[in-house]
Amino acid sequence: MCAVLKEFPNPAWSVFVRHFVFSLGLVLATSSLVAQDKTKQPADSSKVGQLFSAISSGDITTVEKLIDQGADINAKQDLLTPYMRAVHSGFLPIAKLLKEEGADTTIKAPPIRDAIGLLLADSVSDTTPGYAFLVSKDGKVIAEECFGMANVEKKTAIKPEMQFLIGSVSKQFTAVAILKLQESGKLSVDDKLSKYIKDFHRGDEISLHHLLTHTSGITNYTNGAAFRLTQEIETTEEDLIQSFKYSKLEFEPGEKFEYCNSGYFLLGHIVGKVSGLSLGEYLKKEIFDPLGMKNTGVQNDRWDKPGQAMGHRVVDGRSTVTKTWHMSRAGGAGAMYSNLRDLMTWNESLFGGKVLTEASLKSAFAPVSLGNGSTSNYGYGFFAGTHRGLKNINHSGGLDGFASYLIRYPEQKTTIVALRNASHSGDMPSHVQISLKLAEYVLHPEMETRKVHVVNKSVDPDKLKDYVGSYDYGSPVIMQITLDNGQVYAQLAGQPKYPIYPLDESTFFWKVVDAEVTFERDKDGKVVAAVHRQGGTESRNLKTDDNQFVSLSIQELEKYAGFYDYGGAIMEVTLTKNALLAQLTGQPKLRILPTAKHTFKWAVVDAKIEFIVDENGKVSGGKHTQGGKTLNVAKIDLQAEVEAPAGTLKQYVGAYNYGLLAGKMQVTLEDGKLLAQLRGQPKLVLVATGKDSFRWKDVNASIVFYRDKDGKITHAIHKQRGQESKVPKVE
Repeated sequence: MCAVLKEFPNPAWSVFVRHFVFSLGLVLATSSLVAQDKTKQPADSSKVGQLFSAISSGDITTVEKLIDQGADINAKQDLLTPYMRAVHSGFLPIAKLLKEEGADTTIKAPPIRDAIGLLLADSVSDTTPGYAFLVSKDGKVIAEECFGMANVEKKTAIKPEMQFLIGSVSKQFTAVAILKLQESGKLSVDDKLSKYIKDFHRGDEISLHHLLTHTSGITNYTNGAAFRLTQEIETTEEDLIQSFKYSKLEFEPGEKFEYCNSGYFLLGHIVGKVSGLSLGEYLKKEIFDPLGMKNTGVQNDRWDKPGQAMGHRVVDGRSTVTKTWHMSRAGGAGAMYSNLRDLMTWNESLFGGKVLTEASLKSAFAPVSLGNGSTSNYGYGFFAGTHRGLKNINHSGGLDGFASYLIRYPEQKTTIVALRNASHSGDMPSHVQISLKLAEYVLHPEMETRKVHVVNKSVDPDKLKDYVGSYDYGSPVIMQITLDNGQVYAQLAGQPKYPIYPLDESTFFWKVVDAEVTFERDKDGKVVAAVHRQGGTESRNLKTDDNQFVSLSIQELEKYAGFYDYGGAIMEVTLTKNALLAQLTGQPKLRILPTAKHTFKWAVVDAKIEFIVDENGKVSGGKHTQGGKTLNVAKIDLQAEVEAPAGTLKQYVGAYNYGLLAGKMQVTLEDGKLLAQLRGQPKLVLVATGKDSFRWKDVNASIVFYRDKDGKITHAIHKQRGQESKVPKVE
């Protein structure tokens, strides 16, 4: 029974948002940023708040309207006036307009140190996890600021010297290790994988270059529920590789870019085989020690270092310390830790020619031509991008409880380091967006100006329907373009649907965030791709084949509604306005569309579910397919929630003994809700289903409390997956 109990999920378990949860937190060049800029947006709907928002997105039409309505053009937000915001954002026509309307242009911007704090003022406190930021220029630190708690339970504040897990920022170190071994003649990036792992499926067709550039086609081992259930369990490199070495390729090697942790785990393993040292030992000998990076290393077990930043989860405003992976499962894909100064040292040394030869460094940043005709800007462990005309090299990272970002503007010799000890969450501002704002704060005089966004009302409405369809933003993320009553809408997986407005016949912009998309046509005039520009990056995303959907009656749709057990979460399917909506624990409701009588496809995610229906028409479960993997899910009946009598919940508070392996479960009462927390897992809500009876809100499990003759609770019966266990209450 204890083993079953250990499968309780965390509330943010996700089969959909791959790049946040399962890929060590890669922040895709565009897809995870659309409408995600939560860095201290205006807290109210006042004209001043609207004015700053319109300036940030370059919407000069709205700026003009708000000025006419009396908005205060000398008000301040984050210590910036509207004029300064326009200048920093590069929208000089808006700055010119504000100046002509009487804005005070003599007010100076505050020091960057103050600006960082103001960007986070409404989001970080002594009850939340936080951030550490460093900005350097010409090798000198110009800002180094920390906010929030390293451990909310122990009330320990974040300090600049503290170490954080850095997730996928580790990949550049793994890539550099491969390049150093190539420089010493011990391997070549053109070597085939079969040279190092002889029986790997199609290993004689996959090169180290493919692994480095995420173009191998190997399945990503961190996708799917199976990884989630084992992520805290220690493993060996050989055993983890065994779990995917015979899997069918997702696509032909070199055909396209698809972010893949498996490739970098393999590269870390290869570094060990070639050098005779573990990846951590090799990096320490060749990089960390020579550069004086004393606070950087490869973590091989659980992250629990006294005095360092602990990972947190923030759900519905509540912060809790969370267990992250057993780092033996991250390896070369993301097992490293570091701190602000060490990452600055790394960038200064790497770009100063102290780590690699000029030829090796150039190859690491080079774009990659793909078999599908597109080009990837991911080289060897680095993204190469531009931010308002300034070239930059960057990478983000993250895993449960941590997020990171490291960006370098080589020609300006400027580095920005961002570390956060909380998982990707809408409750915490984007560390990437804050970093880009800081870059504009420092480098805006050297950056290109931006064109303002003015809605073009002369666009032929008959051509708008050509853009409708799905665009592949990197599996399983899909951008869905729809047309409703003459208005074009864009919806990225897991995000709301937003209107987009034409700049010209093929380019559209968002008003809620500074982003654009240009639709490309082939020589025959057919729309084939969408080029997305945002946050200094650009990506070309191919249009997928139009899906042929079938029409089902309301009566046919009704039978699919209900709850489905995903093992570590529950998915609720509801019928609303002739459409089915599916909602997995901790995620938004997403529409699913029928492609066959019992098969449905997510509208904005590359996933499908085939419902299992018996001869009597009763639905018993389904087969969920995504990322090349299939998960069988059972349809379940959940007991209806009832309202517990006022003041009765506190009697259930206490500790319950689940045995030696699972330990004690703590039941607490917070904000009127009964919460249960098993050792090493987050607090989960219990809802009442009857007298002394409760079920987990987000897990298919229930618990009934029992009393002695005096009415005192003595034990409980826990039921889950057809098994039950008696758990005594302990003092």
